[in-house]
Amino acid sequence: MRKHARVLTALLAVLVLGLTLAACGSSNSGSSDSGSSKKSGSSGGSGSSGKLIKKDAANASKRLTIGSKNFAEQFILGEIYSQALEAA
Repeated sequence: MRKHARVLTALLAVLVLGLTLAACGSSNSGSSDSGSSKKSGSSGGSGSSGKLIKKDAANASKRLTIGSKNFAEQFILGEIYSQALEAA
């Protein structure tokens, strides 16, 4: 009976480990809101796999307001988006 319990415990541990690793994986389906950060591309680093922002003369006279919340992470993200859009 103890042997069956050990085997069952080992199988359960493998199952939990497998599910944990599967949950940590990423998907590139692009149907979530987090995909919006990929649109701006990357201004630095070794290579950018995202699409870059391209200048459109028809939008030259448009104004865009970038908002962020009043804490460090959101302020930094707002600045990143702002600078990326200004560069384009």
